[in-house]
Amino acid sequence: MLPADPALEAEILGTHPDRCVSCGAPIIKRGN
Repeated sequence: MLPADPALEAEILGTHPDRCVSCGAPIIKRGN
């Protein structure tokens, strides 16, 4: 498995920040 990713964690938690806090990369918002 890939290492834990802040963007992925945010996606799992349902909180979708505009960008990853740690890496600053854009987060792809998926409709669940």
